[in-house]
Amino acid sequence: MKWFKQYLLGLLLVSCTSFVMANNVDTSNQLFKAAGWPVQIDHFNDALQAMQKQYQAVLPPLLYQSIVVSSNQRFEPSAMKQKGELQLRNKLTNPETALTFFESDLGKKVVQAETTATTKEELRKRQNGVPAVEISNDRRDLFKHLAKLIPYDQATVEVSVALTSIASDTIDMWLPGMGAGDALKQITPTKQQIQKQVDTQLENVLVYVYRDLSDAELQQFIKFAESSAGKDYYQVAQGIVLACVNK
Repeated sequence: MKWFKQYLLGLLLVSCTSFVMANNVDTSNQLFKAAGWPVQIDHFNDALQAMQKQYQAVLPPLLYQSIVVSSNQRFEPSAMKQKGELQLRNKLTNPETALTFFESDLGKKVVQAETTATTKEELRKRQNGVPAVEISNDRRDLFKHLAKLIPYDQATVEVSVALTSIASDTIDMWLPGMGAGDALKQITPTKQQIQKQVDTQLENVLVYVYRDLSDAELQQFIKFAESSAGKDYYQVAQGIVLACVNK
């Protein structure tokens, strides 16, 4: 299959701390939205529905329905968003700089490119791979640098494994010891196979996804990603993906 934060003095300190925490929570929530996480979670849900339909034709109705129910519960969109927001709030101590980037014209352009790439329409069109985009060696070097700074590959592998495991996990729960889940796994790509595919295609995918960014914009994007604020954000972003898709 083709294919997831003394009394008066004490009172003052508490008040000030509460104000800072409230500001941090508000900033984190703004960043969560500005960076496109709610949209990406909705797109993940679209991909989940498409994956479920692939099993409908090959599994008995009762078992198929069980897979739908269990996977919808595991990947309920509002719960995933809550887990993602909590991860961002708890782990990113200084979200202001990242928020400034993602609210900039360039940041919005980056998010637009990323969210467009994961729409169900785009995924349907590109299920056999993205078209090759001819670029200069200098521009390709920018993409190679970007791929080293941002954990695209880890995130893609985790999301893909979460999606492809929904059927085998449910079958093993329903029919423990019967080997039905193992049989299904034989037609489902393993984590190693997904990792190999991602490693092979990542550079071309990045070239395609960010094709509308100029070289100067790519350089600015890289500058943010390799800054201390950018490194902190993308490290937390990997944790957000894990928090959202793992049990």
